[in-house]
Amino acid sequence: RESWNRCRAKLTEEEWNELISNCTWTWTKLKGVDGCKVVSRINGNSIFLPCTGLGYEDDRVSDSNGYFGSYWSSSSIDEGATPPQAACFRWSISQPQMITDARHAGLSVRAVYGEPSIYTIIMNNALNIFEGDSYTINPVISPTYANQSIYWEIDDNTVASVSSSGTVTALKVGTATITASCGGKKAYCKVTIAPITNGAVDLDLPSGVKWATCNLGAATPEEAGFYYAWGEIEPKDDYYWYSYKWGNPFYDDPFIKYNDVDNLVVLQPEDNVVTIKMGGQWRIPTSDELQELKTCCTWTWTTINGVNGYQVSSKKTSSKSIFLPAADAIVGTGNSYMNLYGHYQSCNLGGIASQHACVLDFTAESVGFLMGYSRDNGIPIRPVRD
Repeated sequence: RESWNRCRAKLTEEEWNELISNCTWTWTKLKGVDGCKVVSRINGNSIFLPCTGLGYEDDRVSDSNGYFGSYWSSSSIDEGATPPQAACFRWSISQPQMITDARHAGLSVRAVYGEPSIYTIIMNNALNIFEGDSYTINPVISPTYANQSIYWEIDDNTVASVSSSGTVTALKVGTATITASCGGKKAYCKVTIAPITNGAVDLDLPSGVKWATCNLGAATPEEAGFYYAWGEIEPKDDYYWYSYKWGNPFYDDPFIKYNDVDNLVVLQPEDNVVTIKMGGQWRIPTSDELQELKTCCTWTWTTINGVNGYQVSSKKTSSKSIFLPAADAIVGTGNSYMNLYGHYQSCNLGGIASQHACVLDFTAESVGFLMGYSRDNGIPIRPVRD
């Protein structure tokens, strides 16, 4: 038996399913060993798969030996699971089936010969970038020893271009769909390109700070724009601690920056996505500036083009205003409270080495301020400048 990552000649999940579908399976014995005789319905050839059980913890063989068989496939299932999982094949006297198991488990391997078919081609299904930016998409093709040649297409080459290596270049504001093809399989990615420019509104605040007319990544005031984990400079598909740039505090992985060694509690310019993307004096607001916006402006719950949010107006000149959409935040992969809750990022942590960031929080009933919003969550940003 071997753990998943030490095996090389494993069948793909698709090949195991092919074996299940195109063969008859008979529980039998061969030289006193329980197992299955697998006979092809197509040419009558057969193999015997011994019922070898599985092993855990330093290759200790479990008492399942003789009761069921477990064989690895080459397909990784969930990188984020704890422990990480892979697809495997299992049978007993009952129907053979594909399941998952922890990769550190000891399962048997049945080798195959020949060039494998492509089982999966996986890539991000959405990409958010700014006009003029470039980003390289790196699909994962399973199994890793299959043909890795990819053919790239885009449905609107006036919005963006894609190179033979998967590098996307944003040409103008808009959306386009990119297709990656390999071995008869296809994967799709919707590309959204946002403008970098953003108008500034003087709300007559004591600090003199000016607020952008749109969220970072949005083309209109009511759009949510892009979502960012605190201190990260690119949007993502999911927002969990395991993928957080600065570390995972739950797995003995201390923060590598903004920790109790450097004592940093305010984002540095090199980690301030607004400064990086918009340049000049643009930046993420401080917690004091969000508090000033809350205290020194008039907040009116309203709806623009079907989007709920607050019209935030100067108390001196009511015609000077911005609209903050109730864009919620992304926790993991979803934002279930769009149009109900608003969360806006500051450049401040709640304290030294804190897991939480300072965030403006609102609903239709109240406007508050959170000192404890998990910094791995995806949170919209409204830029400011002096």
